[in-house]
Amino acid sequence: MKSKKITVFTAILLLLICAGMIFFFSAQNAESSTSMSSGFITFLASTFFPDSDPDVLIAKYSHIVRKAAHFTEYAVLGGLAAAALSFIFHKLKTLPKYFISVLFSAAFAASDEYHQMFSDGRSPSVRDVMIDTCGATVGAAIICLIAFLVRRHKEKLAVKESSKQS
Repeated sequence: MKSKKITVFTAILLLLICAGMIFFFSAQNAESSTSMSSGFITFLASTFFPDSDPDVLIAKYSHIVRKAAHFTEYAVLGGLAAAALSFIFHKLKTLPKYFISVLFSAAFAASDEYHQMFSDGRSPSVRDVMIDTCGATVGAAIICLIAFLVRRHKEKLAVKESSKQS
């Protein structure tokens, strides 16, 4: 029982840490946010394309990197929300946990975009909410699929064990 409480606590803690990080990134002004994206592209360029001009790559790929970051951070959030729900409501079917995870993440994405209105040079974007929600959908789907497969495997093992005992 203590192990289950630790697992639930850990899942919720990871979810809150992820949400906090997203909130932190959204609180950055436009200059800091752009600098972070440029730094990441420069790192990738120096690692994989050492002969390329980082400024050209920044100009060419900055938008894609920023949108991929939105998708990825919300895939993690959606996955963590699904995992937390799986640990808390383990008897609940997979599909409701999936939809609740996606709805939670979409609501968080909308509130996060609203929060950006209060950061210098930043503005809310419906497109970003859609990208965030798509990321959360994928992350939640992966975790729910894993949870479904684990539960099905456990059920098969239980049936196998009961047939051996008979």
